[in-house]
Amino acid sequence: MGKMFTAILIMQLVEEGKLALDDPLSRHLPQFEHPRAGEVSIHMLLSHRSGIPDYFMIQLRGAIPMEADRASILRTIAGMKLDFEPGTMFHYSNTGYVLLGMLIESKYGKPFGEVLDEKIFHPLGMEDTVFDFDVFGDRVPKYYTQDGQVRDTPLPFFIGDGGQTSSLRDMHRFMLSLGSEQLLSAKSWERMFTPHSLPSEAPEGAWPPAHQDPYGYGFSLPRLPFSEEATELAAGHGGAGLGSNYAVRFLNSGRIVIVWNNIMKKPKLPEVFEYLARRDSGDRGHE
Repeated sequence: MGKMFTAILIMQLVEEGKLALDDPLSRHLPQFEHPRAGEVSIHMLLSHRSGIPDYFMIQLRGAIPMEADRASILRTIAGMKLDFEPGTMFHYSNTGYVLLGMLIESKYGKPFGEVLDEKIFHPLGMEDTVFDFDVFGDRVPKYYTQDGQVRDTPLPFFIGDGGQTSSLRDMHRFMLSLGSEQLLSAKSWERMFTPHSLPSEAPEGAWPPAHQDPYGYGFSLPRLPFSEEATELAAGHGGAGLGSNYAVRFLNSGRIVIVWNNIMKKPKLPEVFEYLARRDSGDRGHE
């Protein structure tokens, strides 16, 4: 779910004139030595159109150790072919957002967590949200492996593609800020919520099909049940790894839905939205 934060930070850099969406990755992050990095733009990274392989899927296939550090993972990815020609298809890439996180650190000259605090969490009053896992101790829910054992040690997180710890109240604050000038201009939000990538553009045989909805910059843009009679456009993001979570806001209303799970399920649970739509066919405000 942290990709929403990363995309907002990138658009703030665009507003500050520190980069442009059409800039090639190689201009701002030369340490990523993929031979085709000069053909990959910031826009492509934000919208999952870069073709850069997803390190997490490679880890799940056993080709990269789960305990590998960021530097070794990026060296491995830099030696691989792109999954497709840059800009021609849509395939979810955690690697692309790690690279965006590194770019953010480079431009601000600060650790990623400090930038998040300064640019998003503190302005919105998100006092229970940090780029950390262990800070809340026993308040953090337990996560379970497939054999029913409690996982005490989380997988390593890298900057940019996730890893924040938050609360229901803080995520509600964040979702309320979408579209407001607290974080971005109206022009930037319009760009964020434009569907730049479509599910029909996924490569043939791509697995897993992580997103079955149009994708903007850091946000999925589904049409979800809003009432018994209609669906409405929404913006949000799901996450899986340690459990599965989903946060979404219906863009034409104040309705916000946030789902936390500490077991692995599909993040966007259709039955949740169908239940809310049946329960009340009007605009209930903040759910």
